[in-house]
Amino acid sequence: GSPQYQWLNHELQHIDRSVTPWILVVFHCPLHTTFLGHDGEVNPLLMFQTMEPLFVEYQVNIVVSGHDHAYMRTRPMKGMEIDDKGPIYLTLGAGGNREQHSKGYIHPEPEEWVVKRDIWEYGFGHLQIPNATHALLTWVRDGTTTEGVRDAVWLQNQYFA
Repeated sequence: GSPQYQWLNHELQHIDRSVTPWILVVFHCPLHTTFLGHDGEVNPLLMFQTMEPLFVEYQVNIVVSGHDHAYMRTRPMKGMEIDDKGPIYLTLGAGGNREQHSKGYIHPEPEEWVVKRDIWEYGFGHLQIPNATHALLTWVRDGTTTEGVRDAVWLQNQYFA
């Protein structure tokens, strides 16, 4: 019932998917994390409980966060389960700052819902959306190496054939 919830609910209700085929939501703290340091914080937990049902109901494609100083891309998810009709969660917090990278991983091996994760390199995300059905996501190393792109994937819009 907060003003933020009411605003988001209203905005998502009134999106015409024939005009806006991709919906992205951006906010600071990730709802899903594979990284140590900010796991178990109250704010993301409350957002998960209250806002994620809106993301699922209104078919949000991608949820972008930072906060964790790292990179992560998930499979589409509903709650804590992999689901082809759920949002993809991105953590794009590896731009670098005085606090350095995240402290480590919660589990040594990535969780089943994690496609890619990295706490060792600085970089940035680049999203190109050329049409209603596909988007190209790349995660690019910060430029201090010639190795460049570290993750590149064509995402298919979960809600358009």
